[in-house]
Amino acid sequence: GINAEYGDCAKSCRFNSSAVSDLLPEMRDHWPTDYSGGDTKFWTHEYCKHGTCCTDVLPLEHDYFAEALKLNRQYGMDEALSAAGITPSVTESYTFSQLGEAMRDA
Repeated sequence: GINAEYGDCAKSCRFNSSAVSDLLPEMRDHWPTDYSGGDTKFWTHEYCKHGTCCTDVLPLEHDYFAEALKLNRQYGMDEALSAAGITPSVTESYTFSQLGEAMRDA
């Protein structure tokens, strides 16, 4: 996702998945999670914690998720991680160092 440097920005937040319904297939493919509660709960967390800090430039839920997906495609994040042997897994974990190296090497 897109993480602003400001911490929790929303005093209260409700995520409306219907606002991103056209993005859901791509989000399921490229932004899945094993977060307790499933994908929608994870995306709610992402938007309420990070997306609400970006509302000056990405004012709507749709804007936030569409931009994150666009950046993923633009910078080939999936390919960079895969080339470094980092693949989606519910049993394997990776360090920030491993993730950073994968992005630098891309």
